[in-house]
Amino acid sequence: MWLYEGILKILDEKGPLPLSALCYEADSLFLGDEFTHGPSEIYTVLNKEKELFSIKDGMISINPGKQPLKLSVFAELPGVGAHQLRVDFTRGQFILIEWRDKDSPRFNGVSEPKQPGDIAAFKRKVYKSAIWNWDKSYLSGEGIILDGFTWSVKLKTKSAVYERSGTNKFPVKWKILQGGIRELTGYPFG
Repeated sequence: MWLYEGILKILDEKGPLPLSALCYEADSLFLGDEFTHGPSEIYTVLNKEKELFSIKDGMISINPGKQPLKLSVFAELPGVGAHQLRVDFTRGQFILIEWRDKDSPRFNGVSEPKQPGDIAAFKRKVYKSAIWNWDKSYLSGEGIILDGFTWSVKLKTKSAVYERSGTNKFPVKWKILQGGIRELTGYPFG
């Protein structure tokens, strides 16, 4: 785990902390590393990710506009099927719905139940995918698209809602989110 991910984990679990407490928690989290995580290392990470972290009155926190509460992701490929994932980060629950095209060679009968992944680890993938920085719409080419890969994402944070969508074109960090969904659900997504 990188220091950046560790800071997210700590602040997500503990809430806002002063720098000294964050340094202590980082050292505890990375116990066994050969060096301690002092204020300069912490500030370096915070400065690299200014839009994600907030420093106010000596307290470091995750920016409320970036802190996920709920996430809904839909993906459909005609002739193959569709998936919808709904995650409630507050309750620590998710639902995956899958629609299949029975004639698709991709699916052979009923799939085996999978062991779900860790919602906290998935949340860190959501942070890393930076949905708030994605364009609102991604469309490839021009004209009418009748059989493209269609997707949409709706992220509700503590103080904002981000809705993004596309057809046959994806944000640079789509693969991070898609991989996180696969790790969380155990199923291919999109």
